[in-house]
Amino acid sequence: MLTSLAHRWPELTSRSCYATVAWYLLLARLRDFFSELDGGRSHAPQKCVTLWPLSSPEELQRGLSRRKLAFMKSYFKTLRVLLAIVAILQLSVRLAHAAGDIFMGDYRLIVDDEPLAALERSAFGAATFAYSFASEVGGINFQNTRVIAASNNMKLAVTYDATRPDGKRLLVSVDGKVSVAPLYDWQIKPIVAYADSDTTAVVSLFGPGPDKDNFFYIAYHRAFQKSLLGLRLLQADMLLMDPKGLRKLPRYKTGGPILGVGEKDIDDAKSEQAASQLANLIKMKPIGSWVLSDVDIDVKFISKTDLSGVDFDGLPYYYFWHPYLPSEAEVQMAAMAWIKRHPNATEEDVLNAVKKSLGRSIGDENFTSLMKGKYSLFLDANTPVYRTAMQVMRYSALFRQIRDQSPSEWKEFASQADNITVPQFQTPTRVPKIRH
Repeated sequence: MLTSLAHRWPELTSRSCYATVAWYLLLARLRDFFSELDGGRSHAPQKCVTLWPLSSPEELQRGLSRRKLAFMKSYFKTLRVLLAIVAILQLSVRLAHAAGDIFMGDYRLIVDDEPLAALERSAFGAATFAYSFASEVGGINFQNTRVIAASNNMKLAVTYDATRPDGKRLLVSVDGKVSVAPLYDWQIKPIVAYADSDTTAVVSLFGPGPDKDNFFYIAYHRAFQKSLLGLRLLQADMLLMDPKGLRKLPRYKTGGPILGVGEKDIDDAKSEQAASQLANLIKMKPIGSWVLSDVDIDVKFISKTDLSGVDFDGLPYYYFWHPYLPSEAEVQMAAMAWIKRHPNATEEDVLNAVKKSLGRSIGDENFTSLMKGKYSLFLDANTPVYRTAMQVMRYSALFRQIRDQSPSEWKEFASQADNITVPQFQTPTRVPKIRH
């Protein structure tokens, strides 16, 4: 009995199971109630129909038999039990939600039962920095499709060897020379799926949702939904909102940081110092939005022979926009022009139209250039997060090049990677705009 319960413990502690357990408790209590009411002869619930309702309070005072009094006592006792069970269920659901939610410092990330629809947006080159992409996606976007090596005609290949230890299973071949890629299974599978797709946007806080005044809704590329890699990339997008408050690795309500195979927690002292420096830098500018990008970055391949490892050069960077502030005259002219074309428009219609026509961001090249040289600060602030972002950028470029150069070999490798078994992870779906 204890062994079977141990095996079923995740099931028994799930939210849906609270309702099941409570239902069986209620049924048992009702069976006892009807057994007592009927002298133990029947458990049929129809018995209560013949005794209830009573015609008036006077009848209750004048003519209730002992049996009816017993029924009334038992009825209200059962009602109290039912109300208690309902209260327990409500508390259990609240606790289950709290246990499932994820915390970055004091920030609560809500984990709903189902993720949003997959993020299916792309941007290449300068389009990554367009206002439409900044205002609707932002987040992270890696669009590079090649790596650079000594030879322009180098022959690239990748293989996955499941017999090797995790972390040494991905092998990269350059002109026949094989090196080990330092990726673990939980990283390989989603990065390959990402590179194999037709879209480039990784994660966005601007997903669709019913209450955008109070929440950011998180949309992930399909490859990163329900994956620890998706959580790492989400934090790379969020950290600039509050470098000091969001520098620590995510955790559940109780317990330590959420770590993948091969990861270590941050160096807290180094992280705190780096996050403070980043916070001071960000205070210099009124940032409207940003995107972590690889536009115009050369990913350079560094091969090491004798299976000693593979490395790259090239780092992602944040591109920053700041909001454009129109003059009062511009606002008035835009409003009058809209009203002239739409005389029956409501005030809300006019407001939205003016926002759409005048709302835009201006790329901040100087601040972007300043922050481009600060990636080491981001790595110090949170090494697992920014190493992950770096690896996704580099390996997606490598994989796309192989995909385009050798389609048949790529198809076989991508199928092999898709069959890798990794633990599913419930990625956050919403972030309250007010810290909880």
